[in-house]
Amino acid sequence: MAQIAALYPNDVGIRNHPSVIYATSFNSANWSSTDFPSNTQVVYLGGTDPAARPQWSGDEAYTGAGSLLHKQLAGTTKPSGITIMGFPGVDEIYMRWYRKYQAGYRWGCQSSKNNGVYAIADPSKNEACVQPNGYDKFSFRAQDDRRSSGSGEFFGALYSYHPHANNGGCGEWYPQNQGAVKYQQPGNWYSYEIYIRANTVGQWNGVLKMWIDGELRGHQEGLEFRYTDQLKINQVYLFGAMTVCTTPYTQMVWDDNLVVATKYIGPMVTVSPASPIDLRIGGSGRGSGRGSAKSANEPQGRTQLRAVSLFPHQLLPSPMGTPTQCPLFLQDRGR
Repeated sequence: MAQIAALYPNDVGIRNHPSVIYATSFNSANWSSTDFPSNTQVVYLGGTDPAARPQWSGDEAYTGAGSLLHKQLAGTTKPSGITIMGFPGVDEIYMRWYRKYQAGYRWGCQSSKNNGVYAIADPSKNEACVQPNGYDKFSFRAQDDRRSSGSGEFFGALYSYHPHANNGGCGEWYPQNQGAVKYQQPGNWYSYEIYIRANTVGQWNGVLKMWIDGELRGHQEGLEFRYTDQLKINQVYLFGAMTVCTTPYTQMVWDDNLVVATKYIGPMVTVSPASPIDLRIGGSGRGSGRGSAKSANEPQGRTQLRAVSLFPHQLLPSPMGTPTQCPLFLQDRGR
């Protein structure tokens, strides 16, 4: 499957892709104003209380200079999440991010909220565990569940609000169903990507998918999310708190490298900085100093024409949006 991330190593410039709605690497505390379009609304659901809000952190990152920290406070359900909105509603959407639970993370209850997307007719009315009626809302997010009581291992599951969920008004939970369950360890970064396609009105053809580290782990289809095509996906939510119960300890959860798009994104393609290259060029062959010795395959009395790429691994975006190698050629024409 073609992926946007393959065109933008380290996600550099990825927000310029025509299918990308939002992209941020959380490289500064002003990430929402520097990285998002000017009409974007970022709403902290915890209000003005700093303890109730996710915070920028310069202490941890998957790449770059920072990340979004969800600091879970002992004995509370804090922090609350973040709503991002302002883009035109769409019928299908992809969302990719990286998440890390601190090493030694301990689960207070069965699961922890992860990130997702919503379709909301009225942003002021989005109560939890209220059954959607087909006209007001539907949603899809990842949800991390512990493997067993007392276990630090966990796995990503799928969680969706829709009119037919049979869970006391709350969303419907779906396990991984593509191959063996992928168990994850606190202390490591993992890539998540989710996809939702709203149903055609009157048909049960909605789709949910979830990838972890680029591997499809969950796939549900034949779903009915809405009864009107006026209800479209129009919000992104960032969550990092326990559900149902309070957290037993103060502990950290980080998110990084968020991308939201209308095409498959894929995991980040990481590229290491280029190694230094020896640019010494042979002389006339008469000296024995540094750089003067010639290979036996080189013609004597003159220097071969050489092409040297200073940055052999660096990809630069072309005007057409496709990265291209940009070598620098040095010529030694001899005498």
